[in-house]
Amino acid sequence: METGPTLKFPLALDYFDVAPPKPSSGVSFYEGGGILSGRADWDEIRRQSAEQHKQEVEAAERAAELRHRCAMVDQMAGKYLARKLNHVRVKASPRHLVDFKKFREYCVQHDWPFSPTVPHAIYEYMVEESEKGADHVAKLAKSISTVHRAAGHPDDPTQDDLVKALLLQVKQEEENSNPN
Repeated sequence: METGPTLKFPLALDYFDVAPPKPSSGVSFYEGGGILSGRADWDEIRRQSAEQHKQEVEAAERAAELRHRCAMVDQMAGKYLARKLNHVRVKASPRHLVDFKKFREYCVQHDWPFSPTVPHAIYEYMVEESEKGADHVAKLAKSISTVHRAAGHPDDPTQDDLVKALLLQVKQEEENSNPN
């Protein structure tokens, strides 16, 4: 049984140390002529906060229902398509795992997430490895991609434009330095 949703942001009113002034008190909470000047409509703020909370609860309920439906499909597909799923599932070779282990160590040393990772971590890692050549960094990108897909991550961070551009740049620099 799932517990209630966790809100990403606390309600705005939770940040006040004191109770907000009552609208009928005639006290202007904000002074001056800026965009935040004028009377605070606390009833409207409370209404908006309650509406935001309601939307977050509904979104969490929809997400839970979607997870449940996906689990049911996975269970049914697994029952009838197990052999086919094993045939099409991505498998990481020992070479891919060795390359990914080096990437993981780099990420730990440089405080990057490694599984799933972000394109920026791959970029930094491949910049350091680029002196070993375009084929080497392409092999690293392939290994990182394969291990991510084998782990079931839906997004392939090596397909980000940042990583693709770096691969092209390394290849172009190598071709320009070795014109044959």
